[in-house]
Amino acid sequence: MRTPWILLACLALTPLAAGCGSLSADACEKYCDCTNCNDREYDECIVEADAAEETASIYGCDLEYEDLTICVIDEYRCTGGVYGPDPADLLACVSDVNDLGQCRDRGSRL
Repeated sequence: MRTPWILLACLALTPLAAGCGSLSADACEKYCDCTNCNDREYDECIVEADAAEETASIYGCDLEYEDLTICVIDEYRCTGGVYGPDPADLLACVSDVNDLGQCRDRGSRL
């Protein structure tokens, strides 16, 4: 069963543009190293990251998205094959998640 932290990790990990040295690639590599992704799962991670980045950009939230992605790369850990916040700091990146959500809310016309 997947936890909300895994979903958060996927969304934040799968962020920016694909390719060598990109935040998306860095995030997906870290996630896949932990969860033992196969090639298809890694490619899906990159596709989801690109979509998440594009969505953030549409709402004018590029900086907030980048901050969240960097936080996840820096603060999340692999614990027993589960990629998520360090057990010693379960609130890591929560403020970045909130900042991105608030930015998207401000950018929404719905």
